[in-house]
This record gives sequence, structure tokens and C-alpha cells, in this order.
Amino acid sequence: MKHILFFMIVILSITQINAQQSAYAFVRSDKKWGVINQESKLVIDSIFDILYTPIMVNAPYYYKNSKKIIHYPVDSLFKIRKRGKYGYMNIHNEIQIPNQYDKIKIQENGFFMIRKNKLWGFVNTTGALVVECVFNAAKNFSEGVAAVRKGDKWGLINEKGYFIINCKFEKINNCKEGIVLVKEGELWCYYLKNGKKLNNKYYLKAYDFYEGLARIKENELFGFINKSGNMAIQPMFLKACDFHYGLCRAKKNIKWGYIDTTGNFIIEPIYRNVSDYFTLE
Repeated sequence: MKHILFFMIVILSITQINAQQSAYAFVRSDKKWGVINQESKLVIDSIFDILYTPIMVNAPYYYKNSKKIIHYPVDSLFKIRKRGKYGYMNIHNEIQIPNQYDKIKIQENGFFMIRKNKLWGFVNTTGALVVECVFNAAKNFSEGVAAVRKGDKWGLINEKGYFIINCKFEKINNCKEGIVLVKEGELWCYYLKNGKKLNNKYYLKAYDFYEGLARIKENELFGFINKSGNMAIQPMFLKACDFHYGLCRAKKNIKWGYIDTTGNFIIEPIYRNVSDYFTLE
């Protein structure tokens, strides 16, 4: 009887919580957008040229771009546009990032990339300027660093805006597993995110690290290096992809199979084509 009573109380509590949950909707009046609650009360004033679907500041990127979500955390932010300038505000009708930027892009690590007077910088979720708008281009912060471009050369900065690598390279990829892939002239090399080179090697083709290994191409064949910069799998494959769940699809002769981190075929190359391994949730 006590167990039944306990479950009844839990169910009643959940029902009450769901019943009290607030819901909101976008409304447009006199060409301006706002947000109302279930009592038709404006919670965000109808003064904006455009109001965008809420974004979840700490959500994975694919959730931010989904149009199917109808339930958002209470700390979600709304992208706003007024007189051609962009910013963000919360559901309490408070401007969190002033609408003073030509462009603004959300990131998944608490930063927003902003453009003002054709130059890029960064603010945090409170709207505080973290990195001045001085760059011709910039990429998202990844693992505490971001690639930035001045003129036609790329460099690397930390979250305080200090240079780790000066703008001197043709390309810089986002940091993966503590290592940054850099294009110097026509060749590729690797740097640690502290600005030190991983090794003294240069590659005709190279790729980001996945699961501790990175693809490189030497003498028209693909192999892999490890995070110490040493060759982990000798170049021997006509084609190879990144590791996923401990396996990598690789092509030898004219067929595809799967190798492990030692370079041995766990699944023999007998297929015309294959995909990366994936999971279902």
C-alpha cells in the first residue's frame, strides 16, 4: 500500500509540473516580432524586425540547427535583428548581447563570433567583448583555441585573444584532440595547441586526428601517425578514412575492408564500397 501511495504522489507531482510548464509563441504586430506566453502577455516586446528560433547555448551543434525541437531549456537565447543589427536576448525580455553587430554566430562553448565593420571578433554569453573585432576571418573556438585570419594568412589565438601562432600560414584547421593541422606553403604539418610543432615532418596530404590517429599520404599511399608524431601505420593503402569505434575503412587493390589501429585488416577487403561504422540511439 505504501508503494502504491508513493507512486501516486510521484505521478501527481509530475502532472503538476507539466501543467505548470510555460509555453511561448512568436507573434507579429505592425511588421515587428515579439513573444507571448499562454496568457497572451508579451514576454518579449514586439519591436524586432526578426526573431529567430531559440538556441540552446550549451547544446551540440546539430540541435541548434534543428527546426523540429519544440521544447527548449529556460536559459535558451533568441537571436534578434533590429535596424539591420543582430544580438541575442533571453525569455525575460532582457538583452543579453546588444544588437550592434553586422553578423553573429553561436558556438557550442559559450562564445559568439561577431562581425563589426567587416571584421570578426568574439563575445561571451553575457555579451562581454572577449576578442576585439580585428580579424578578416575566424573559425569557432575548439578545445580553447581558434583559427583567425589577418589578410590572407592564418594564425591561432587562445580564449583571451592572445596569439599562440602568428598569422603566417595558408590554412589552419580547428583543433582536434589537442593538435592543429596547418598548411604551410603547399605542404601540411601538425602543431600542438600550445604552439609547438608535433614533429618535423611535412606531408603532401594530411588530415585531422580521430581516436588518436591521423591520416597522412606519402608516395601516393595512405598511412597514419600517432599523437607523438610517429608513424603508427605505414603508408600502404590506396585510400583510407578516419577511425570510428576503433576501425577504419581502407582500400587495398580494388576492394574495401576495415583495419584496426595496428593496420591489420579485421574485416578483409572484399567489398566494392563501405561506410564508416555508426551507432543507433
